[in-house]
Amino acid sequence: MIRQLYVIYCLLLRDFQLFLSDKRAVLISFIVPILLASAFGVIFDQPAEQLSTFSLPLAIDQRDHHPWTDQIISNLKANSHLKISMLNEQESQNWLKGQRLGVMLQIPTRFHEIKYDIDQQLTHSRFAILQANKSFQKQQNGKLSLYHHPLSRIEAAWIEGIITEILLKQLGKDWLGTLGVSDKVLQSPFEFEILSNQGNQGGKFHSYSHCFGGMSLQYLLFWGMEAGLLFLRERHHGIWHRLRTMPVSLWQLLFSRMLSTMLIALLQMIVTFTFAYFIFSVKIHGSPLGIIILMLGMSFLASSSGLMVAAWGGNEARSRQISIFVILTISMFGGLWIPSFLLPIWIQQFAYIFPTSWVMRSWDGFTWQNLSFPDIILPLVVIYGYSVFFCALAGIRFYQLEKKERLGL
Repeated sequence: MIRQLYVIYCLLLRDFQLFLSDKRAVLISFIVPILLASAFGVIFDQPAEQLSTFSLPLAIDQRDHHPWTDQIISNLKANSHLKISMLNEQESQNWLKGQRLGVMLQIPTRFHEIKYDIDQQLTHSRFAILQANKSFQKQQNGKLSLYHHPLSRIEAAWIEGIITEILLKQLGKDWLGTLGVSDKVLQSPFEFEILSNQGNQGGKFHSYSHCFGGMSLQYLLFWGMEAGLLFLRERHHGIWHRLRTMPVSLWQLLFSRMLSTMLIALLQMIVTFTFAYFIFSVKIHGSPLGIIILMLGMSFLASSSGLMVAAWGGNEARSRQISIFVILTISMFGGLWIPSFLLPIWIQQFAYIFPTSWVMRSWDGFTWQNLSFPDIILPLVVIYGYSVFFCALAGIRFYQLEKKERLGL
């Protein structure tokens, strides 16, 4: 047993010497994830004060200048969620073309005709109100045009809801005034208390925390790929055969290579998150034991994926191209580049087939969401399950290759 551990130690020492032989490459391996995470953190950092004062730009092309329509415009301008700019007919034709994002409301002429002379149309009888409602539905001028930039569909839907609320309140106020009823009945009988389910200790979303986790994992996957390609290069250059002449079993070679890759990846994470802790206040608010298990799982995932590349890669060039494509794909869909809640719903649901999505779910849970260890057990099980599966695939392939070589095939 001691002899086997000593052999593994010697193989680990060899791998670390190879890693440290290129000082510039070592320096880059620590600097790149820090720079990427810092850049993405700056992009997605939105203070709560900035979000609370956010106003959605809305341009209005008003072609109906009736006092009733003017009152609607005044109500829109009074809305704190909108930033109104008035356009004339000529300006409105080219306004959206010059916008990166934007929504424009066009109010047609005679729009005010949707409002009848309520004093003449309505009485206190229920029948008259129903008849007036039927005639109101037949109006042909009650059509608003809401133009939006192709990237502003969500903003357009938001503004549609605000305009609908203001119009209905204005119409309701007119109707109730004719009936002699106070417009106070239009006030909402309830109020919303908007809360964020952010864990046991009330943590807030921390963009730097998310970005340092995502960029670190992506770089670890690239590091695992490079370790696997180095293993693949050794096989093709005969170094693997010389190692196999030593009194070392196949499983010792594979375990030592996977362990060295895992330890170097863990070292990279420690340096990266130490920097994030002191510079960007990235802290662990959840379970300390859970974050340790997660970091080990991230390192395990990187090393096992690299070992699978070494086992199944046909040649170095093709394996590199396929690996880069796979890593970039699972990084994008798994929420490593941008927070997953900014992605389309179908991508969020589809992303759960990738281990990167589960890593980020665990990482966010242990950092800014302040979740406890039992809350993240399932994601951790999935992460380690993927890693074990990749190791099993690599081990089966290496065993097949060894068997073929022994048989001279």
